[in-house]
Amino acid sequence: MTRVVSVRVPSDWEGRVTSADAREWVLGWLRGPKPIHEVPPGPYKLNLRLSGAEISALKGATGMPVSSAIRGVLASHISASGTDKRGLKWLVTAAVSGISLFLLFAARVGQRGGETQ
Repeated sequence: MTRVVSVRVPSDWEGRVTSADAREWVLGWLRGPKPIHEVPPGPYKLNLRLSGAEISALKGATGMPVSSAIRGVLASHISASGTDKRGLKWLVTAAVSGISLFLLFAARVGQRGGETQ
C-alpha cells in the first residue's frame, strides 16, 4: 500500500525538484545509502508516494523522521546540482562582462588613435 508523504522543504528548492524527482532520488538512496544531513523544513510543500516498506526502510536506515530523511536525501542532490549551475552562471556572466568592457575600452581608444589628453 502506498502513502502520500508531504514534506516541507526550503523555498529555494521550488522549481528545482519535483515529486517525481524526489521519489526517484529517495528510491536511489535506498538502493545505496550514503550519509545525509538534517535540513530544516521550509514553506514549500512537496508530496510524493512511497510504499509502507519504503517508508520503513527509510526510517530504519536513517534513524530520522521520514520527512527529515527525505529532505536530507533531496539536499544531497540539490546541493550537488545547484552549485554547478550557480558556478557556471557566475562564470559566464563574468566572462561576458569582461569581454564587453574590453571591447568598449578598445573601441574608445581606437577612436582617439591611442592618444592621451
